[in-house]
Amino acid sequence: MTFYIILSLISLPLSLLLHLALGRVFARSLFKESSESFSNSLLYLFGILLHLTGVLFLVCLSFPLWLATLCPFIPALYPLTGGRERFAIPRVHFTMNYAVWLSIHLAIGLSLFQETDGIVTAWRNNYGDLAFHLGMISSFVFGGTGVPEFHLYPGTILSYPFFINFWSALYFNIAPTWYVLSVVFLFQWCVIWTLIYRFLDGDKNILLPWAVLLGGGSYFALGTEANSVSSEKAPFSVFITTIWVTQRSAMFGVAVSLAILKLVFDWLERRAAHLLLLAAYLMMLSPLVHAHFLLTVAVYLLILLVVLVCTGKVRMSELYSLAVNYWKQNVVFIFTAVLLSLWLLQKKSLVKIIYGWYGRGDGALAQIFSSTGMWLQALFPIFIAFFLLWVSFKRHAFYIPLIITFVLANFVQISIWEWDQLKIFLGIYVIFLFLWSRQEDDSLRYLQVVLLFFMAPALYDLGKIFLKGENITVFTKRDLEYAEALRTATPIGSRIAAFGKHNSPVVLSGRPIFSGYDGTLFSHGIEYHKRKEMNDDFSKLMQCKPDEEVCPDYLFFTDDEKRQWKRSSLKGSSLVPTGLPYLYKLRYR
Repeated sequence: MTFYIILSLISLPLSLLLHLALGRVFARSLFKESSESFSNSLLYLFGILLHLTGVLFLVCLSFPLWLATLCPFIPALYPLTGGRERFAIPRVHFTMNYAVWLSIHLAIGLSLFQETDGIVTAWRNNYGDLAFHLGMISSFVFGGTGVPEFHLYPGTILSYPFFINFWSALYFNIAPTWYVLSVVFLFQWCVIWTLIYRFLDGDKNILLPWAVLLGGGSYFALGTEANSVSSEKAPFSVFITTIWVTQRSAMFGVAVSLAILKLVFDWLERRAAHLLLLAAYLMMLSPLVHAHFLLTVAVYLLILLVVLVCTGKVRMSELYSLAVNYWKQNVVFIFTAVLLSLWLLQKKSLVKIIYGWYGRGDGALAQIFSSTGMWLQALFPIFIAFFLLWVSFKRHAFYIPLIITFVLANFVQISIWEWDQLKIFLGIYVIFLFLWSRQEDDSLRYLQVVLLFFMAPALYDLGKIFLKGENITVFTKRDLEYAEALRTATPIGSRIAAFGKHNSPVVLSGRPIFSGYDGTLFSHGIEYHKRKEMNDDFSKLMQCKPDEEVCPDYLFFTDDEKRQWKRSSLKGSSLVPTGLPYLYKLRYR
């Protein structure tokens, strides 16, 4: 195992070069000499998305995960076989701001989770989400090949932007130890936040990357418990504790969104077709990166193009010409986008009309006034910054679509759980910071000091977290032992009935739990009530009809299950012992 751990750790820096080479080879094949104008950050990101897409399709064709991981890298070896591309190690430019940035992110990455007598995290809000992500990664590695299904509700396709966890699984598969996975989390955290830094040009715009990391919160909610994420007092919560650490796909979504925005705005300035095309291809490869961020960017850019066409700054004939001249490769990427989107289309009741986000009161008008008051409390530093930029910067065509997108987001909710709409507004906030990064006037750059006021609530929260110095146990050492034993004693794909808590050892085993945690199933739009009713009643479980419905193959039986099923033992029931005192195989009649 030591050899495989070393191999897994070596694969992390090696993958940086391979993803960059893959992005460079494909950019050269798609855009010829024009590809030289792309930065290493853009090519690297393009390479990641190409690789993950290729691996996913191969896995769906029942390729073993290790083989599916290697095959898409074959084109990246072209420079080593006499090709014209140069396989070069990119140079990293260090400034004082980036050195501090990377140091801070190394510290945060190390705190995400560790295996110390169990799996622990320094982030209280991560107690629920970390179990979800570790369970999903385990299901990719230990769940066999085929179309990924929802590990918390077998029989259902995984309706989640899972690329970030799928990416983690590729390294974890080499040496499936929790130490390796904690290093993988650290690696991904630092890589993605470095991309965010580069796309915002953090060397020039010193505070903008920090404003992404440390934004959110409200002065009117200082002292509110960090885990009260859905508090009506401050729904626009501190991002680092409620989004960045806990919902890993979100930071990946920010990096891809900023890359797309950068390419589109570079195209507006230079009118080089390859810039807009790569932006479109990144968008089409990204449905499983993060739906909310990419949808927000897509809506903003669509409105922006309409405004620019109507004002004569962009010609429709120019866009039409691009579509006609590159229709063959466009068709390939559109087809890929449709296939990737199939996972997300499983969710039901995702869109509904609201009257102001977190608006309260009787009637639409009262809710709108309530929501407006919440926004004034939460975002007054940003409103001040927006006003100063509006007055100072005359290219309002870029800001008007942002205002329209913000208004739309207050009337159209794209989430099942109300608080999840925060991700739409967070996408709008990121677009605003990107627009700020495009200002050439140095005096406008100095206005970034206003953002310090917006970062104060997050710094206050972080101070409380690290002064407390607590470690939250997500899985105990006994849970890890249970998970390993379940993995050994059951065939791949076995469904296990157990108490549906979020951190059940079954989740960590990589075997699908028959009916998972209610809160997670609800937020994913799963109609889970019928199965939950069966899972809660032992007699109904015994009467499950495998020819007509999804049924469990095994029963996990520990203290939690004894309380749930109101039984001290399973003796006398039609169950087959497995050799483990807490695991039984179901025998249906």
